[in-house]
Parts: sequence; C-alpha cells; structure tokens
Amino acid sequence: MNYAFSRLSNVDAYGRYIIKRYDDSQVSLQSDEDRADAALQLWTQQGKNFVLLASAGVSKFGYEEYLGVDRGFDSIYVVAGLEEVFSQNFRCGVRAGFQNASYNDKSQGSESSPYGSISVQMSTMPSTRITASLSHMIREAFIFPFSSQESTEFNVRLDWDSPIPELRFAL
Repeated sequence: MNYAFSRLSNVDAYGRYIIKRYDDSQVSLQSDEDRADAALQLWTQQGKNFVLLASAGVSKFGYEEYLGVDRGFDSIYVVAGLEEVFSQNFRCGVRAGFQNASYNDKSQGSESSPYGSISVQMSTMPSTRITASLSHMIREAFIFPFSSQESTEFNVRLDWDSPIPELRFAL
C-alpha cells in the first residue's frame, strides 16, 4: 500500500509471507522455511531529478528444529537511498544500509552485515509502474552443520494507481 502525502512525498508499506518447501525429505528437514516480512519506506523528491529514500523492515524466519538446533531468526534492516529521475517514465536508484539478525538459539547471539540494492523503474502507462530490483545481503547463522548464506534477490513489482488519488496498489 502506498499513501501520497503530496505529489513529492509518500510512504510505502508492505507485508508478505513466503513458504519454501523441498520435495526431498532429508533436504526438507534442514531447509524448509517460513518467512514473514513487513517494511515501511519514506520517499521524497528533493528536486526535479533527485529523490531521497529511507526504509526500515523486519523479517521473521522459521525452520523446523534439526539436530537439536533452532535455526530461526529475526532480521531488521535500516536503509537510506538515492534515486535519479531521468524522465517521467524512467528512474534508477541505489540503497545502502545495514541489517542485524538475532537468532532464536541464544547461544548464537546476533550478527550484523551490510545491505544494498539497486533498482530500475519504468512507467508503461501514467497509472502503472513496473519496478525491478536486485538486492544482496547475508543471512543465516554459522550453526554447525549449517553455513551462512549470501542472498541475492531479484524482484519485480507492479504498481497501479486507483481512482482515489492517494491510494496505490502493488503486486
């Protein structure tokens, strides 16, 4: 959901739930995953071609206990970014920040790492935008026998402006 405070600033809120399951029973015991995400992003255009962004989010990762270890964790991130507006129909952005993971297994403590992403947004029609983004982060604990994972995500998002000017839907 997106709410426009004015033509030059808005707030974007989203939530999602992801389920990852494997067919192989042994792999499934170790790697099936449930993930819940929630985030807010503040966007404000500071000039004709320049946009500032700030966002924060939280993710909760859940796994089945395996070999007596609870690998679940909560992750938070805080990010600042810039966008260059090349035209009304095309913009590119970069975001950088940090994330912290706190593990359910208290013997693991917590872990921090850098967070970064790049994005490209194109408008196909005045009321519709397509955004593609590429993000890179580190997640997972160094819990024997599991290793940490570097995660690279590619996302595509479709935004549609509703007949009510302050409301936007996204998929």
